[in-house]
Amino acid sequence: MKTIIIYSTKYGCAGELAYLIQKELKGECKIVNVMKSSVPPLNDYDTVILGGSLYIGRIQKQLKKYVNEHLDTLLTKKVGLFLSAGDPKAAENEVVRKNVFPKALIEHAVAFDVLGYAYKFDKMGFLDRFIVKRVAGLSENVTEYYENRIKAFAEALTR
Repeated sequence: MKTIIIYSTKYGCAGELAYLIQKELKGECKIVNVMKSSVPPLNDYDTVILGGSLYIGRIQKQLKKYVNEHLDTLLTKKVGLFLSAGDPKAAENEVVRKNVFPKALIEHAVAFDVLGYAYKFDKMGFLDRFIVKRVAGLSENVTEYYENRIKAFAEALTR
């Protein structure tokens, strides 16, 4: 089984999650940050995992653009979708679901979950620090990855 993980991230959390997923998978697995590299053609891959960080109910525009441009091909693959989000139930929220991935892709996916979050104040700009302080009530770095969810996510993709 050949897998590709395509992700987008602003401060690195979704990338860290991509590598944690990769550790749980069997077989060949390539990881691509769509914000920094071009994605190879998907015809060589059986499984495609897509993930991004949730900001104000949305993922990064580069990932959303990639998904929309390749939706027909993605719907022919085994697909997993993951988010980095402070709310562990964000993937179940209908408003979020409408804003992150197309409905057809969500319905096609064999796995879709929030796998953890990180607030990296040392990497954030002033505005992001201000928003996180006001909304989340945090003022220092916090990282939490949900190991059980990551394992279950990977298992769903290897069945």
